[in-house]
Amino acid sequence: MKTSYCKLLYCFVAILLSATVPHTSFAQEQKIYSGTVSDSAQPVVSANVFIVNDAGVLLSFAITDQYGSFRIKLSETLMQQPLWIEATGMGYKKERIKFDPKKQEYKFRLTRDPVFLEGVTVTSRPKLQQMGDTLRYIVSSFAEKEDRSIGDVLRRMPGIKIMDDGTIYYNDKQIENLYIQGDDLMSGKYGTATKVIRKEMIKSVDVIQNHQPIKVLKDKVFSDKTSVNLVLADENSIKISSGGSIGLGLPGLYDISANTILLNKKIKSINLAAINNTGNDYRNQLKSQGSGNMGGSIDKDFPELTLSLSSAPVPNIAQQYYFDNQSRIFNFNNLYNLKNGIQLKANVQVFDDRNLFLYNGNTKNFINGDTVIYQDHESVRNRPKAFSGSFQVFANKEKFYFNNVTQYRSWVETNAAGMQFNSNSFSQELRNRRYELSNDLHWMPTIKSNAVFELRWLLKKADYDKQLALYDGFVSSIKGHEGVYDSIIQKLKDPVFMSHVYLSAKRSWRWGTVYQNAGWITENHLVQSALAFLKNGNLTPYSGDNGNHQRWRNNQYYVSSGFDFKTNRWSGTVQLPLILQQLRDVQEYYGFNSALNKVRFNPKASLRHQISLEKQVSLNYSYTTTFGDFTDTYIGSILKNYRNVSSSQGVIPFNKIHSSSLSYGYQKSISLFFFNADVSYSHITGNTLMASAITDSIEQTALVQGNNVQERWSANTGVSKFIFAIKLNTSLKLGYSFSRNNVILNNQPVSVHNNVLSASVQFSKRFSDKISVEYGGRYEQVKVTSSGNAAAQKVQNLNQTIKASFIPDKKLLVDFVIRNAIQKNNFITQDYFFSDAKIRYTFSKKKFDLNIEAYNLFNVKDYVYFNADSYRLLSNHYYLRGRMIMAKVDVYF
Repeated sequence: MKTSYCKLLYCFVAILLSATVPHTSFAQEQKIYSGTVSDSAQPVVSANVFIVNDAGVLLSFAITDQYGSFRIKLSETLMQQPLWIEATGMGYKKERIKFDPKKQEYKFRLTRDPVFLEGVTVTSRPKLQQMGDTLRYIVSSFAEKEDRSIGDVLRRMPGIKIMDDGTIYYNDKQIENLYIQGDDLMSGKYGTATKVIRKEMIKSVDVIQNHQPIKVLKDKVFSDKTSVNLVLADENSIKISSGGSIGLGLPGLYDISANTILLNKKIKSINLAAINNTGNDYRNQLKSQGSGNMGGSIDKDFPELTLSLSSAPVPNIAQQYYFDNQSRIFNFNNLYNLKNGIQLKANVQVFDDRNLFLYNGNTKNFINGDTVIYQDHESVRNRPKAFSGSFQVFANKEKFYFNNVTQYRSWVETNAAGMQFNSNSFSQELRNRRYELSNDLHWMPTIKSNAVFELRWLLKKADYDKQLALYDGFVSSIKGHEGVYDSIIQKLKDPVFMSHVYLSAKRSWRWGTVYQNAGWITENHLVQSALAFLKNGNLTPYSGDNGNHQRWRNNQYYVSSGFDFKTNRWSGTVQLPLILQQLRDVQEYYGFNSALNKVRFNPKASLRHQISLEKQVSLNYSYTTTFGDFTDTYIGSILKNYRNVSSSQGVIPFNKIHSSSLSYGYQKSISLFFFNADVSYSHITGNTLMASAITDSIEQTALVQGNNVQERWSANTGVSKFIFAIKLNTSLKLGYSFSRNNVILNNQPVSVHNNVLSASVQFSKRFSDKISVEYGGRYEQVKVTSSGNAAAQKVQNLNQTIKASFIPDKKLLVDFVIRNAIQKNNFITQDYFFSDAKIRYTFSKKKFDLNIEAYNLFNVKDYVYFNADSYRLLSNHYYLRGRMIMAKVDVYF
């Protein structure tokens, strides 16, 4: 009865919205104004007509025709501030009229003013241009002599930040994607492009806010996404740019790469091949930094049970110091625009590596007044291989949008490790294979001038096959199988199929867009696992249970109503999805057959106030109900690593999540000032708890039924400013977060509180044409308290980098870098200094660079990194690569 009532109420609300919500014009809609420019006798031909704000920033312009007439366009978004319309021409005085959005026609009568021009020397160029929702950075205004790639220049632009993996942030907000002359050549994996595209190929970097890339949705569906577009210096060029490098060094180092680039309005191509053993990790080229689909992604990573050799976290220092690799990659990206507007694109990455990882760990588990210590010594050899290939047919037109992406991905690892856990020495092997094939079809035609139909269908098939083996004297502490075994083998398989199809209709009214969605998601898994013990040639299955043969099916049928609205200063979104979820969990070995049918209502709303053109505040709220998956419900025990056995009681987790956030953004582009602040809060009510039983030699975890209330909140603020008076580029970011969770440790309920305080500062200063200095510092404090321990676990990490660049001659560049890392926990402080240096000489023809590079000049070979996690305090000891020196020649044509 309750379900029927909810459905009836939902239908009533959807009908009411469809009938009452009017049409809007969004940030991109252009209104047209007209007029004439003349003098006392005749029309003024080729006069310039501008619309500007009080600061003199140009927002729109037009040129008069032979009759002195003009038509000028302006977005409604820009009418939220005082504006002026100006007219000027050669030999005339400028005339200015107060702009009135309600006035459709303007007439100018110019007065002649003959002027004799004197010689002018241009000492600086404008660094930014504001054009509606687009902020244009002129590359030549920010590039320095030592810069080679467009990525080097991006790092100098105020308001823009690039992470180590290539991800770009604008005013501390991750961009949706990076385009090259409007095209997404890299399918979201744009980190490679910023490193290989030379700065001379790019005229400007356009940051587009409120970006709606799909043309049929333009002026219909509001978007608050931010994207970056690299504008080519010459979009008609047919010249292939190529480059490469050959580097050799000690001890036994090599770094060799080659690339070809062709970028014009018809063809875009970036192809790269590279090998190295210098600590450069090519796996970042397989990672998507942005969305590979203009319509957003409906794909997801499948839930996965993970087997692993190592318990070591990633250290917080530069990767080249510890990553002992032998890596190869082939990265091909090619796009072709046909004359009929159809775009064809292929992206292929092939990667393999062999790397060595050396680690010692000390883990203190604080359990109910007792301390259990784990000592780990690991020597891990990883051999990953990956393939990713996709082919796309794409069209983005005024009348329809079409996109079909077929993709195949594989990841194969064969890893081995020599281990010592406490006093137990043994060996390990891990085989991990994953294969995925998918097709994503997206079609969106315009039905009427104000209505759009949408069809999308994603099909995906994957196979997971894993095996973890412990041998050479592993002393088991697993209950019922204590003692030394020749081998302990954990096998795990999971073939999975998913389909997601939905239909949508959107209709624009006067003040907004109303839409209706209906769809079906199905996901099927068959999880099979077995744990066995080999001794003296006899294979014995685990006696604690029968392993897993689990059929998991998740069906979701949903309908969703919603609307977007926008006025001159207010905009927002309301989404009202109603979901019928059907879960089926069959575990044959245990006679377990669970079926669940539940209707979920997950409303979501956002509200944004555009205080002024460059100042806005937004409020977001959502109520979400979620179920767990098979990784939470499997009953048979799985040996996830050498010290953890995990299982479940078959309880399906169900969480109710209230989330809200408030954010404020302000920028003053003309003075290169950017500011942001946000605060967020989440309240989670769940029906499961993680229970851990920790002994001196093993940790056994299980998900059990029980009430669990969690809270999370965070506050962040950031500011970036270019100080013109001293030519200093600065940025500062502060953050604080708190979370509360509940767990069960050795049969005792424990409430865990995590407090994280972080701060980072960066600045760069060019003192002259010959000297520049950059500084970057990041501080983080993690404090963990729990009801079971009297003392709080506190860890502090401070990382600082100072880079000095010297250009004694226009052909010579010298870079010197000092890195300082300070780690501190409750008991000890560690302080480390690293140093790198680079000398680059550019030959006269500017086609060759000779580089001498040195890393870890102080020859630091040991590094300790502290962190705290729930009831643990970890001291992580890494063996580093030591000093490395290399000579490299860079060639580019």
